[in-house]
Amino acid sequence: MNFLKYGQIEITSEVVTPAVAERWLEQNDCNRRIRNSAVSQYARDMERGEWHMKPIAICFDEKNKLGNGQHTLKAIIKSGIEQYLLIARNVPRES
Repeated sequence: MNFLKYGQIEITSEVVTPAVAERWLEQNDCNRRIRNSAVSQYARDMERGEWHMKPIAICFDEKNKLGNGQHTLKAIIKSGIEQYLLIARNVPRES
């Protein structure tokens, strides 16, 4: 796992399994509604090996609440395929 600190934000690159994605989604209580079409497309991309690491992190705020990335996490669960992702923690909620 690689680690970078940017002010209070800590950024890592991690393998996210379906089990980890499920656990992280339990910390999702203030995001917009899930778009099932996006989840399905992401999952298809993962299943075909066409999902590529992106420079956009899954973010958690100072209270460890999920700030973004819910569609990617749902797709990992749907596809059953772990993915290597950027993870940012301690991201101010207003960011």
